[in-house]
Amino acid sequence: MSSKCTANVYKFPFDSQTCDLNFVVWGISANDINLIADSNPVDLSFYTSNSDWSLESYKGETLLWNGYSNFKMTFTIKRAPLYYNIVVACPTILFSLLNPLVFLLPIESGDRIGLSTTILLSYAIFLTMVQMAVPASSNPMSLLLVMMIVTITFSGIIVAVTIYISSLYHRDPQSKMNNVFKFIGSKTPWRHRLSAIRPGSNDIETVNVKSATEITITWKDVCDGLDKYMIIISYLIVFIVNVTYFIASSV
Repeated sequence: MSSKCTANVYKFPFDSQTCDLNFVVWGISANDINLIADSNPVDLSFYTSNSDWSLESYKGETLLWNGYSNFKMTFTIKRAPLYYNIVVACPTILFSLLNPLVFLLPIESGDRIGLSTTILLSYAIFLTMVQMAVPASSNPMSLLLVMMIVTITFSGIIVAVTIYISSLYHRDPQSKMNNVFKFIGSKTPWRHRLSAIRPGSNDIETVNVKSATEITITWKDVCDGLDKYMIIISYLIVFIVNVTYFIASSV
């Protein structure tokens, strides 16, 4: 005998499933046949353990259903999450941690767009490889699948931001710069410190220069400032997404 029950994969792969089996003697009322549950209604003598699932609990009870005697058996099984964490969750977290590293590359190298695009395409290929491991259900959708969608979307946004920062770097130095870009460029730490050599001395002294009139902000300064902010914001988003996933899956 085989049976199926609707699965709730919201917390996949940390999910537990509860299934009911109902046994009814059709055509014979409870007055003629009354099913009674034994003190130990489930016999596990022929039970075989499974590598993917473990039996957590079970119980049996008798009910009256439309005048028929009904024996209801309820059992709960829990999925073993180790395989899915290693094959799906860990690579997804690794990809999310690699994405913001493109902002550490010098913008002059020209490899930033190539690296960010490579990470995006690599994760897209990874998704096609592991799609069979994630349950295809939209009601409800798995939290792991949501995290994977957020990760590839975030990777696409980083590619777009990287292209935009590169376009700023190659702008005409004489082009007008708005106040937002001036603020970002002025926050570059090394912009406020200049090296000065005093007359008659070979010693180099660091001089603080904080006056806006003495600092010329270039598009490179703006790009350096954007890189700094994007690294902080990106890793903050990655931390929030990953922590939210594990908390929501374990509750």
